Amino acid sequence: MERELRGRIERCILDKGDMEELKKACLVEKQLRRGLVTEAEVNADLPTTEIEKFLKRYNHKNDTKSIDHWIKFVEENFETLETTSRRDIKGKGRATDDQGANDPNVKVQGKPKSPNEEIRCCTAQMKKIINDRILKDISKHIQDTLDSTLVEASDYITDYSVRLLSLILLLKENTFKIEDKSISLKPTKGFAIADILPGNYRTETTVANVPPPLKRSCLESDTFNKHYKNMFSADHLQVIQAIYFGPIGSRTRDPIYTSFTNIIPRETSTLPKLDAYVMKIALATYATNFQNMWKNSNKIRKLSNNLITVLLKIHLAPTREARYKEYIEKKEV
Repeated sequence: MERELRGRIERCILDKGDMEELKKACLVEKQLRRGLVTEAEVNADLPTTEIEKFLKRYNHKNDTKSIDHWIKFVEENFETLETTSRRDIKGKGRATDDQGANDPNVKVQGKPKSPNEEIRCCTAQMKKIINDRILKDISKHIQDTLDSTLVEASDYITDYSVRLLSLILLLKENTFKIEDKSISLKPTKGFAIADILPGNYRTETTVANVPPPLKRSCLESDTFNKHYKNMFSADHLQVIQAIYFGPIGSRTRDPIYTSFTNIIPRETSTLPKLDAYVMKIALATYATNFQNMWKNSNKIRKLSNNLITVLLKIHLAPTREARYKEYIEKKEV
């Protein structure tokens, strides 16, 4: 939190902003900045979601929220950090002026640009590292390395997203089955959507089936339920990383993902060239975003409510619904 608040204060000082307005803005925030907890875990070299789990336990025990810690920190440390930041910025300015006066080859920097014009590839300002005092060859090498790392990280996350989506889509036409105490995925068709629609109802697709439900034998199996409830959790996202993008030869004893890999095996060409540490940071950010999207059942609840509403309209008021659909089609034309 100190690094986050200090960064905001320094940017405000360089931009000659209103410090009181900045403090007020920090105190009225409703939630922590996205990625703040993940960055703290990376800086402390902690496992993914370690701090997040600690905050959940602490907040549950003390009836607090994560944002309360940020507000308390701002109230207690804002003035102190403002004083030290002004002193540090002033000291850096003097050092730059002295070096520029003594060294004719050093270019004197003008007024700092706005944050939008600075070179950034992470939360740190690269302009503070890559400046006129560094030799051009070294500066270019640093910039090229940062650019290539960003490209490789983007490619890695894209490949990971595609792989995760392909595993999820397997459940559209397959379902789990327990045979001889082993779990496997078997091709299965769910019931046709036409079966729950009136006979004279016009559909835009010829054949459409819903994903197949779980077998009763799976629902009654404690072993299956133990693994199934954790499917696509943060720990399981790490398992996917190890299977498909980790060192060649990685295996898992998880029966759920063993059944996945039996259908979609690993491709030998998917091993990223990315540094393992950068891969860890990228995956941690992706895991946080993925969990934020699906951490509650609101999406499923809304979809279910819309489905039930549409079915009720079709069955209880088919004529009115048909007229409304025809009206919408004409309006779009």
